[in-house]
Amino acid sequence: MEYCIKNFSDLTGKEVYDICRLRSSVFVLEQKIVCEEELDGKDEVCRHLLVKTGDELLAYCRLVPKSHSGYNAATIGRVVVRKENRHQGLAMQMMKQAIKDIQETWQEKKIILSAQEYIVLLYAKLGFTVISEVYMEAGIAHVKMEYTM
Repeated sequence: MEYCIKNFSDLTGKEVYDICRLRSSVFVLEQKIVCEEELDGKDEVCRHLLVKTGDELLAYCRLVPKSHSGYNAATIGRVVVRKENRHQGLAMQMMKQAIKDIQETWQEKKIILSAQEYIVLLYAKLGFTVISEVYMEAGIAHVKMEYTM
């Protein structure tokens, strides 16, 4: 298993295709999020964390800098694990890598994310705490969570 973090400009064409394919298969097809909400124009300023085995993308998330997050903090978003690879600890390991990269690359002390309500326990195990009431985003219940170093 390989964990790879790249700026958008360093991604290969195949990696961009694989990311779009994985995100659309989960967010658009499984969760019925409309394409306009999924393609929000932020990818070019983000860092992208890919979890691969060989040439196969198993999981992904993007790291959004504070300047483009909409919060006074960096954020982690588009957290996705391929359906066949869920419940194997990939999300937990990927999130640990994401937190570490945000600390090392941007020297951020706080991370905020918008968590789908069903996965709050995963983020809580990583040290995130809920900081909002439940709200709807793209038709799915979410809460804001914060991680402080």
